[in-house]
Amino acid sequence: MSYYLISKHREMSLTIFDWQILRELADNYGWEPLGTKAPYDWDERSEGRTWCGTYASNDSQEVTAEDASNMANALCKAIKDIRTGERDGELIEFFFEEEINDPNRNSTPPDGTKFREGVIRRCEKFIEFCKGAPFLIE
Repeated sequence: MSYYLISKHREMSLTIFDWQILRELADNYGWEPLGTKAPYDWDERSEGRTWCGTYASNDSQEVTAEDASNMANALCKAIKDIRTGERDGELIEFFFEEEINDPNRNSTPPDGTKFREGVIRRCEKFIEFCKGAPFLIE
């Protein structure tokens, strides 16, 4: 599954892993999700429930400008902290906990420096994408 983020003037494609990293990092750096707005074609009656405000699906739900800005601000804080490299082990353990604790797993977690650079790059692209504008998650 992948995510396609669409704002008025920009588009961005993310893997499920990228989107998870961005949301989890933002959450750990103070982002308080406001919840997404229901997709334009959401019908509570036919769905049998109200929209839950999730960020984890790609149903064309909307992230508000305020929420996008808050998320971007939290990621700016995360970048400052990540750049130091002091939390590499903690970050890798956080994002690769299942792989690290799986005795049947043959692969090893990524190198701290490469992982840190990749996370920073993803954050910077997303922050640039947000620019305080609402966007759809598809």
